[in-house]
Amino acid sequence: MSFRQYERLDVRLDATIYSRDVAMSGSVENLSITGARLRCFTNPLRPGDVIEISALGHIQRSTVVWTATLHIGVHFLTPLVGGPLYALLARDPALLKRNILVGQPLESRPNRKMI
Repeated sequence: MSFRQYERLDVRLDATIYSRDVAMSGSVENLSITGARLRCFTNPLRPGDVIEISALGHIQRSTVVWTATLHIGVHFLTPLVGGPLYALLARDPALLKRNILVGQPLESRPNRKMI
């Protein structure tokens, strides 16, 4: 049973993670409207840290929720509402907008392939 409000989409996107005065290379491994799981090889982060994630030319401010050796779970300070990351979540923008407005989980893509 999942406690997430929105379905997460498996992705593999190069990313830069900015925290304080540090920039770290990493990747986005999964993504939803409200959060993501990141992979980074240097992980000086702690839960509660505010970071910025840059991927596909989009910057998203986030709060670190959990950390592990190579992974970070983040919650976006504001939900994705446009841009290239948002476009990955649904091929039908009307469906995505409807789900945000009524607060229902996204429907998963039928093929569940990674982008």
